[in-house]
Amino acid sequence: MSLIGRNYSFQNPDPNSRLYRFKSLRYDPEMEELKQVLKAINKWETRKIQKLYRRAKKGTARGSQQAVIQLLKIIEDYKVEHMEADDPYMPHATAEQISNNRQGIHVCNQTGDGIPMSPDADEFQLNTLVIGPPKAGKSSAIFYGLSQMLFLPILILDIKNIWRHRAQALNAKVIQPPFHIDLEPPYGITWYDWIFSVLDGLALITGLQYGVVPFIEAAKIALQQREKYINHTQSNTSLSLMDIYHALDFVNTSRFKRDYILSCKTALQLIIGPNELFSAREGLPLNEIFTGRYIIECCYLSMIQCRFLAFYFLNYLLQASYHCLESSHLKGIIFIDDSSSFINRPDNAFGSAPSTGFWGHILSKLRGAGRGLIFADQLVDPIFDDVKQLCTNWIIVGGLRDTQNYNEVMSAMNLTRDQADYIGKMKPRECIAYFPNLYPKPIHGVIPFVPSIAEGDFDE
Repeated sequence: MSLIGRNYSFQNPDPNSRLYRFKSLRYDPEMEELKQVLKAINKWETRKIQKLYRRAKKGTARGSQQAVIQLLKIIEDYKVEHMEADDPYMPHATAEQISNNRQGIHVCNQTGDGIPMSPDADEFQLNTLVIGPPKAGKSSAIFYGLSQMLFLPILILDIKNIWRHRAQALNAKVIQPPFHIDLEPPYGITWYDWIFSVLDGLALITGLQYGVVPFIEAAKIALQQREKYINHTQSNTSLSLMDIYHALDFVNTSRFKRDYILSCKTALQLIIGPNELFSAREGLPLNEIFTGRYIIECCYLSMIQCRFLAFYFLNYLLQASYHCLESSHLKGIIFIDDSSSFINRPDNAFGSAPSTGFWGHILSKLRGAGRGLIFADQLVDPIFDDVKQLCTNWIIVGGLRDTQNYNEVMSAMNLTRDQADYIGKMKPRECIAYFPNLYPKPIHGVIPFVPSIAEGDFDE
């Protein structure tokens, strides 16, 4: 790529001209062309260039000529650097554009000059998608970012059983299986409103298109029995999915086909599972979980349990946010590692699942509540479209091997065709980071080195 089409020769100003004293007011086509070239190679905004350009326009004849020579040398140096680097992400960003005065969260170092890319922590409220092949450095990159957010509540859903090794460094507690989740609603939300929102999501996740009404009838029976128990014993109690499972036996089957009830029981059994994840009336204290720093090990949960657990947690935060003012500042991070088990479309041998789900509604509302999510995955295509669309920030670590996703990645990250083609050549820890609120173009960089953990290799 050639940005300079000709050699430049600048005439010294005529000292006898009446405009010589006011030469800064003249239109100088050569200086204007030089300015446009400097803009094209992203050098115009730096303090050094601004100073040289002012001297070239307003300085003495000798000073002006020297300044022009220095500016032309900067342009020539860029041409040489571009040819040697063969980097389609040039021109690189300047320190003023992406270093954020060395404040914020250090994501990566720009290739070549090592300038840090450091978006504000609040940028993570807009959700972040991290994509890359195995052993590329995704988990290391995310750990490096989370380790700079020690002032925030963090919840990590860990299906690979590796984050417990980083718990101490993150000042986080590890919740190991077996653990239980009850159906206690968030503060200020009625039992009826909460239970019905949970069952609606459960029906969507398990594919029970005709099972929502039997679920509602069973939930009403369970809630009535709870109220009777409280009135009789004068002691409070929660509910579990197991209570709704047993309440299905008392649903008036004349209104439904018997198969509907059996389908509802099967769906609940899949969610409750042999580990009885949702069978207890007293489970994890979610209010405490969402205001602290926790790692929940999900490695022994089935895929459908993972999907429902992610929905349950995010729906809990969503419902709790209805009684809070909107916030433009980040209040907490939820990181879902290997998110294919949680948010990917459940395609199967019978066909493709819908490209969108309920995630879009939840994620868009959680933004206003100050909650940011980070998703890490190996592929782009299987992720729900609404999740991808609501992830403003994208990071690709170690490249992509699935070329059919290039067009989607190009659109999401504002890439050129040359830049997209380069993604397949990237090495481990090499990354492309796109935080459009910080800088409108993708940054080609390197993830800072994170030492390996004692047990196993953390560079996932």
